[in-house]
Amino acid sequence: METQEISAEKLLGIIEEKDRQIAELEQVQWLMSQIRLARHKQFGVSSERTDDNQLTIFNEAELSSDMTMPEPDFTEVKSHYRKRTRLTTDKLPKDLPVEVIEYRLPAKDCICPECGSKMHTMGKETREELKIIPARAVIVRLCLPEL
Repeated sequence: METQEISAEKLLGIIEEKDRQIAELEQVQWLMSQIRLARHKQFGVSSERTDDNQLTIFNEAELSSDMTMPEPDFTEVKSHYRKRTRLTTDKLPKDLPVEVIEYRLPAKDCICPECGSKMHTMGKETREELKIIPARAVIVRLCLPEL
């Protein structure tokens, strides 16, 4: 009688273990299906497909128009050219006094970092601005050395 009870207990234990394994497998299977579904939503074929009947919606004017009428004649219009704008330097009057401001670098910045020799001025960038002082106008010419 004991052998039957032991074997019945062992069988119940095996059945419980199998039930637990089945539940784990079902959960894994459900998770795998969720991953497949998410991948399909992200990378799968779009469910929005264009139907040929939808494309004809925007051709209502062509469908209702009379195709036997001739096309209207086009008249050629004379071309338009935009006036060329002048630079502001062209507009500055010549009779105004000119105030020249020259910028110079400090002596320590005029030394070449590579070889240590003194750098020389290679060119000048000049810009003119109109400075308006009430009842007086002066042209300011700014000269920046280019090293």
